[in-house]
Amino acid sequence: MDYIRASVVGVIVGLLGAGVWAFVAWQFRIEHTGIAVLIGGAVGHSMGYLSGRYADLGIGAMAMLIAMGSIVVGKVAAVEVYIQDTSLRGEAAEEYAFFTFADNEAFWALTRGETLDWPEGHNYMNAYSTDHLPQDLVRKCAERWNDMTQAELRELVRLAPVHDAWMIAARAEEIAESWGAQGHRIEPAIASKDDEEAMIWDTVPAEAWQAALDEWHSLDDERKLARKDRHLREARRSIRNAQSEFRDEILEEGFDGFDYFCFGVASIWAFLAGMGLIGRDD
Repeated sequence: MDYIRASVVGVIVGLLGAGVWAFVAWQFRIEHTGIAVLIGGAVGHSMGYLSGRYADLGIGAMAMLIAMGSIVVGKVAAVEVYIQDTSLRGEAAEEYAFFTFADNEAFWALTRGETLDWPEGHNYMNAYSTDHLPQDLVRKCAERWNDMTQAELRELVRLAPVHDAWMIAARAEEIAESWGAQGHRIEPAIASKDDEEAMIWDTVPAEAWQAALDEWHSLDDERKLARKDRHLREARRSIRNAQSEFRDEILEEGFDGFDYFCFGVASIWAFLAGMGLIGRDD
């Protein structure tokens, strides 16, 4: 019996199964270990059928090893695509960019002292979608959005992770640190960053916040874009770090009893099917 040919077929089937696992995680945002059982069965049966009456203990052992390798590849790939929620594309990217656009407009309206009609139970700090923002403002933003050129829209999509309030707050912290190093005394922030209900502008010293706002308004468009690009790089770095931590948490701590049960069933199924003990009538 050609063990190499059987192994090649098993590897191909296993990688296809791993690809299906990753595709399901990407398409449906479901990372389900039960797919591992199907991979084990597919690898075992493909190798067992190819081997025919020559299927033996060796084929079964190879099928089990190939199945487990494919399952590891599939698990890692599925986790990788599952954690990429922040890497939005297409319509989802535009939807996120529009929310950021409207969110920024709400922020600047607040800095001008305008009164906004927020949906019940929501304010600037707990608005996570356009449904949570003042609807009059959202409609006005939609009109402006529809009048934009494709180049302008692409730029907004690119800068979607940049929320102006956090950009100004980050700059205010830099200013406060600089003043502190120079011995300039300023009143501390009136709220803690740990306070989930506190407004972002209340978590930095008011004097530094105002200085950051004044500085922003003094910048020309080119320097404002450079400031946004810097904050974009920092935002992407934070996203990558968060994704890395989430990935490590899932891979190191995310295996539960069901995972191990599925891996065990997949291994046994691949082994028995590879030997030709199940799924064969001859």
